[in-house]
Amino acid sequence: MAKLNGIQRSRAYPYSHFLNNLEEQLQMELDEVSRLEEIKWFQKARTEWIAKGDRNTRYYHIKTKIRRRNNRVLTLQDNNGNWVVGENDVKNLVVSYFKSLFQEDRIAEEMLMTWNLFPRIDQSRSADLGRIPSDVEIYDTIKSMGPFKAPGIDGFPPIFSKEIGNWWELMYAIL
Repeated sequence: MAKLNGIQRSRAYPYSHFLNNLEEQLQMELDEVSRLEEIKWFQKARTEWIAKGDRNTRYYHIKTKIRRRNNRVLTLQDNNGNWVVGENDVKNLVVSYFKSLFQEDRIAEEMLMTWNLFPRIDQSRSADLGRIPSDVEIYDTIKSMGPFKAPGIDGFPPIFSKEIGNWWELMYAIL
């Protein structure tokens, strides 16, 4: 590793065929050593497994039983703070909790009806929103945009339109 770093830091490195060949040879050796080290650690990690049993043996089943026991829910606390014990009672509590989550809630529905909270647009402004913008408005808008903001539907960022400069009339005629 030190030899490889020394070669790469050398001033003659980019120009010397000898150093390039030596670097390639050292890199191949480093890759082989790394592969062997990975195999060694893989084998060490499996020693406990191999020593205590093969794939579908007692060791595997004990580990699975321990995991299942640790993941099992035996008690839950309800909304009132009472502990619910017993398999059927816990199941009923879970079912009732999720039923209450997915029921239609009139209060939430009324809160979502915000259409009357915002001011209405009068007729003159409504007509103004529907009109086609003038050339000056388009030009001013493009010039005021950040150059590297999100690209438009054509895929080009605003800097493309800004850099056109004298070609603005031609671009506008094309678009």
